[in-house]
Amino acid sequence: MNRAAGDALISRYRQHEGLFPKTDAKDRHVAAAAVTARKQSGVNVVTVITWNLKDFNRKELAQAGLAVENPDTFLCRMMSDSPGNVVSAFVRMRDNLRNPTKTTQECADTLFAQGLKAFSGLIKAST
Repeated sequence: MNRAAGDALISRYRQHEGLFPKTDAKDRHVAAAAVTARKQSGVNVVTVITWNLKDFNRKELAQAGLAVENPDTFLCRMMSDSPGNVVSAFVRMRDNLRNPTKTTQECADTLFAQGLKAFSGLIKAST
């Protein structure tokens, strides 16, 4: 992960865990890291992307400048906001697959099987 997304690593987040007493204890570090990321980036809202929505208290997150979405909803929103960039990223991802290589249809089917049902449909319609 360090090689692929080293700039995504967050440190010095533990001091923010106390902001989330109603968020599940095993997930507070995620919300706390998102607060640190928001402060470091200077953006108004950072979105936590997870299938595990039930463990995050949305009110606590909103008060800290955070939102939470499942991956399918997030990717569909990204597709709506910037379809060219999302399709381009999808094509690059597909083209980088080597063992085995996959067609667009196969990649979209894999996304569907992983729960990205709406997004996979958008990809199929756009490529």
